[in-house]
Amino acid sequence: MIVLGVGRVFAALASNRKPGEIGAAVAFAFILGLMPGGNPIWFGLLGLTFFLKLNLGIELLLIPLFSLAVAGLDPYIDQLGYFILTHGLLYPVFATWYNTALVPLTGYNDTLIAGGLVLGVLAWPVMYTLSRVMVTAYRKHLHERIAHHPAVKAFMKIPLVGKLSNAGRRLYSVGSRFR
Repeated sequence: MIVLGVGRVFAALASNRKPGEIGAAVAFAFILGLMPGGNPIWFGLLGLTFFLKLNLGIELLLIPLFSLAVAGLDPYIDQLGYFILTHGLLYPVFATWYNTALVPLTGYNDTLIAGGLVLGVLAWPVMYTLSRVMVTAYRKHLHERIAHHPAVKAFMKIPLVGKLSNAGRRLYSVGSRFR
């Protein structure tokens, strides 16, 4: 299962898809990784990505990885969220929202959610640009080296891996007919 997932990531990186689609997936995964999951804002952002043109496979793979990677940033995200929620200019807006019927159910007033959302939105352009440049560099400089490496060729000769690879290619070719 893990081998198939890693294979799909490399296939997506090497495919003729636009690097912007992968960049957007990485950037959205970073936002969702910064925020604690299980709240309506998180599910709303995840649902939004299903309607956007981005690589969902890479996004869904990176969300838990980013969540684990940024776990050490939680105290700083909490401080940022506290600063935003208690800021003098924004406090009346948040107080009005809190006294509205359904808005408090979104959990916007949680410091980790507010801080993670703001930090993620601010980091979105950086993550998008950085990942787009990395995908372009991978395609230009590394893909052929990795594909023709003796270890990769030996790994592909394993019968189970070869069968999974062929099944993946057939599945991809069937799916590409409907695009």
